[in-house]
Amino acid sequence: AGQLTVGWDGKNAAGVQQPDGQYSISIKAVNGTVAVDAKILNPVKISSVAIDKGVSSLVLENGKRMSMSDVTQLI
Repeated sequence: AGQLTVGWDGKNAAGVQQPDGQYSISIKAVNGTVAVDAKILNPVKISSVAIDKGVSSLVLENGKRMSMSDVTQLI
């Protein structure tokens, strides 16, 4: 149980730098031999907090908004 941080240097298994683009990752979590739910956490920078009609949301550095209820961890 717990969290695992995964990083990628942009190179394939042979050490060759890969082109810019969108890549995906899949995760399978097990407890012994039983599959369990796994969440992928995506760290993002928060630019500001917005309040619209009494509802707070986070404004992310890419301009998108995120509901406060979707936050799982702040570091």
